[in-house]
Amino acid sequence: MTTRTPRGRLAPADATALPPSGAALPPSGAAHRPAGATAPRRAHRTAGGLIHASIAVLIAIVWITVGPVGGPLQNHVAELLGLESIWLMSSSVLVLTRSARIDRWFGGVEGTLLWHRAAGAVGIGLGLVHPALFVSSDGQPSVLVGLLSPLMMLAVVLVGWAFMTPTSRVASWRGPLGWLARRGYDRWRAIHGLLAVFLIVAMAHGIADSASLLKSPALLIVYAGICAVGLYALLERVLVSRLKMRDVPGTVVAVERFGQGTAVITIDPERPVSYEAGQFIELGVPVSGERPHPFTITSAPDSPHVQVAVHASGAGTTHIVKDVAVGDRVSLGPVRGLLRYQDAGPRQVWVAGGIGITPLISWVRAQGEHYPGHHVDLVWSNRGFEDEPFVDELVEAALNSAWLDVHLHDTTRFSRLTADDIVAAGGGSADAITVLACGSAPMISSLGADLIDAGLPRERLRTEAFAYR
Repeated sequence: MTTRTPRGRLAPADATALPPSGAALPPSGAAHRPAGATAPRRAHRTAGGLIHASIAVLIAIVWITVGPVGGPLQNHVAELLGLESIWLMSSSVLVLTRSARIDRWFGGVEGTLLWHRAAGAVGIGLGLVHPALFVSSDGQPSVLVGLLSPLMMLAVVLVGWAFMTPTSRVASWRGPLGWLARRGYDRWRAIHGLLAVFLIVAMAHGIADSASLLKSPALLIVYAGICAVGLYALLERVLVSRLKMRDVPGTVVAVERFGQGTAVITIDPERPVSYEAGQFIELGVPVSGERPHPFTITSAPDSPHVQVAVHASGAGTTHIVKDVAVGDRVSLGPVRGLLRYQDAGPRQVWVAGGIGITPLISWVRAQGEHYPGHHVDLVWSNRGFEDEPFVDELVEAALNSAWLDVHLHDTTRFSRLTADDIVAAGGGSADAITVLACGSAPMISSLGADLIDAGLPRERLRTEAFAYR
């Protein structure tokens, strides 16, 4: 591990733990913001989930208050579960409408994706229970159970596959599950998209077969409202968003390859692309053979070019790293991401795992040599740095910027990065720093829990896991 000392010299560290920088901090002042950057807005990290969950509770209250409208009580309960299933599946689609407002209410893309998966899985689960409870008037299971069972089993398989992405741990397994998880990104998305068909069929089933809806205007209004939300979410996701968000064509003007697994690609867009430092963009690269992938932008917002770093982690990204060339035409799609450093306080520790360094590179470039009233310790954990991009640039930035110290944690020489290492890098006091971390989902989850146990206030931990696809 290498660290920049307060005097600006580079020295190898002899111990596993990262040493504190020891640099005296200037007096606290207003956060400096690069020219052209917009004022950061705090994310309502739990508001989105609470609102959507509250709607599910309100639906149950209305349904229970109105009471059974003909037929056995068991059928009324089954219908309620079916209604909740439709709402949760609609909610899981609604949060994927690429709205910056929705991202803020769920605390960023990571929170949005978590709700999408959780609501969708619970919705499918309730849909499984719904036909099992439903009975006909003579007490025998309804014929609908037999008709819906194959569709429900297909939905369960699709949900399971949705969790087995090419970047998940399952992809490294041997056998059929590992093979399934490693299938191409487009194939995964196409199969996953069939769940939308299941949602539409479920809506139609409720209208055609629910006795309560036919006899109660109040319940019918509730059901119509839920279906309207679901249909809007589907239409917005499939059609409206594609009409509103027109991709910007661009041309690859430079490609730098590092080892066998990483390529830094510089793109000249035909029209300016607006973004903030650290955000990611959906980039379409034809040589990938797949739909656009999300990649973090490493260039500064005032740069005329857009630069991304691509790490080979699946079939599509491997093709990009190996085959992309100068002159290739690409498409630059929507920009997303809420991880910001500008309002994170005077003492910050930026933590990166592997390719998670990319948003931090954009931050360093955007900030420049001066960050009045602030000090940052940048900690990058990786399996060696010989074939990694940005190392020399970070070292040079640390030598020329009083606000920045850089710590390179080589896991081929030292044990994995720990919460104690991060706290030590920030001066040794967990309650005096703000940690901004980016990396794989397992790393972020583990380090986040350990940092809080070490005394870091929860509100001073900001993370972004590379889990969005």
